Amino acid sequence: MPGRPSADSSSSPTTARCFWTRSAAWGRTCRASCTASRPGCRYRWMTSKGLVPRPELLPEAPETSGLSGFLSSMWLRGTRGRSAADFARATESLAAEIDGFSGRNSLGLTLETPSGRLEPALELFAEVLLEPAFDRDEIERERRDTLAAIERREDRLAQRAFLLFAETHYRHHPYRQPVLGTAKSVRGFDREQLIAHHGRLIKARNLALAVAGDVDPDDAVIVMEYVDGVNVRDAVDRLTDEERRILFIRIGGYAGMLHGAGIIHGDLTTSNILKQGDRLVFIDFGLAEVSTEVEKRGVDLNLMDRMLTSTHYRHHEELLAAFLEGYRGTMGAEAEEAVTRMEEVARRGRYIEKN
Repeated sequence: MPGRPSADSSSSPTTARCFWTRSAAWGRTCRASCTASRPGCRYRWMTSKGLVPRPELLPEAPETSGLSGFLSSMWLRGTRGRSAADFARATESLAAEIDGFSGRNSLGLTLETPSGRLEPALELFAEVLLEPAFDRDEIERERRDTLAAIERREDRLAQRAFLLFAETHYRHHPYRQPVLGTAKSVRGFDREQLIAHHGRLIKARNLALAVAGDVDPDDAVIVMEYVDGVNVRDAVDRLTDEERRILFIRIGGYAGMLHGAGIIHGDLTTSNILKQGDRLVFIDFGLAEVSTEVEKRGVDLNLMDRMLTSTHYRHHEELLAAFLEGYRGTMGAEAEEAVTRMEEVARRGRYIEKN
């Protein structure tokens, strides 16, 4: 798609073009060809929610009105690895500007940065896009800000007239919903809803990336690896007893490495592990977070236990034993506390189901 140069580079002809090349099962490669007179560049990422008819992306119902706009603001309120204040300092140190935007048919993120800081700025840009923290305190701050904006909107005649027009004209269309939402809908937003909305929209297949400015085309390439493997969930029954045991010792070992590094997967199941020959690849970190809390480690382990119980029930005991053997091997002394917590979490779950 054509990119627009930033205001800083518009004094001389600047061109940008972007074309897609398939590079992965779940991703695309975007290459931009640019010329400019000033040492700066602009990245604009956008997911379309209505420019093309895609019903799964279009609707905001009355109860979710304004959710995309709320999400675009939460991008600027910290990531899993940085608080909102840390993010602001990191952006300022790069002399960069990152901002979110949302409309009736778009949701996106923009980056403007000096070309000399392109690489670290892009790393920060990707972190903001893919790893928002959705911190509960920051959600409440954003809720207060949004409710105040909605209240101000009611006092502005032109905005009120446009909203009434949209409600009247688009009686059965999502365009009738205000971009900011309503006071009722905004009060109902919660962290789980934001995580789910982010996970549904922020995917490679919804990606459009435009680049303009003083940037080498080879530096404007996003490469996503294609893992030509099989899902462990589907591979288990095709393996021998010994192959299964070795496989799950390795899986447990890698899970221990994640926990030892302070990473909670959030959805640790055999559905989220790919096997490519002897290589194992953990995928889908959409619910992941940075934490060393024993409770969260125990919940992670309990998810694997529940998956083995429900999906691989024929081999449950042997696979769990192998998994925990590998986990203990890499976690060392910290393993037992997490395993004990896994058992406690399982007991709490059974108590809730029973009652």
